[in-house]
Amino acid sequence: MFVTDLAKSEELTILQKFKGYFKAPIVILLNNIISYAIFLLLFSCLILFGFVPEKIELLEILVSIWVTAFAVEEFQQVRNHESILFKNNYYICN
Repeated sequence: MFVTDLAKSEELTILQKFKGYFKAPIVILLNNIISYAIFLLLFSCLILFGFVPEKIELLEILVSIWVTAFAVEEFQQVRNHESILFKNNYYICN
């Protein structure tokens, strides 16, 4: 909520405060950094210690799901910015 909305409305509920906190850009950035560091730690542990071709472990499944989530996120970013790429390509060609 904006400051002007706060003056008009009553006290924020706990849920609104919680949502506002986790939608703040700095919190989103810190969550992304922490999750990426955890991913790198798990991936390096998998490669160094736990990779057994005959048996699939929980760590391998977790890292595979995480890599899939990264790929899906990248495809979504490309899809959302596709129109910008085509506009820039059009201007370059003409």
